[in-house]
Amino acid sequence: MHDGIRIAFTRRLGAWIGRTIPVVGEVFLASDAFMIMRNTVVTYNHLVKPEDRLL
Repeated sequence: MHDGIRIAFTRRLGAWIGRTIPVVGEVFLASDAFMIMRNTVVTYNHLVKPEDRLL
């Protein structure tokens, strides 16, 4: 295992939910950032000349 990652097991549902929610939030944040970047590039490519397109 990595030094910075520690898996902690718990028998309490509330503790598990409290530990899981931040991870779910980070996944949504990463997904949103990816979609914003992707849509920005697609929109830019529609607006510019073919030789100025990205990717």
